[in-house]
Amino acid sequence: RDLAHTQGVAVVAVLHDPNLASMYADRVALMKAGRLLACGRTAETMTEDLMSRCFSIAMLRVSHPTRDASLLVAVTE
Repeated sequence: RDLAHTQGVAVVAVLHDPNLASMYADRVALMKAGRLLACGRTAETMTEDLMSRCFSIAMLRVSHPTRDASLLVAVTE
């Protein structure tokens, strides 16, 4: 983030862990089966509904205990 803000450098990372993306990304592109499902600001894109559709499992969004970020957890019975 420091590089992006001080030097205008963009950083692109491919992550398969939505919680890492939630903590570090300003913008997220969600893909499923090789197709773009959603793209935008992290808080707007990583919703329970979109993440549930992306991973085909019910997801719940909770606050991170020590950071200003949300975590997504799979909901199982």
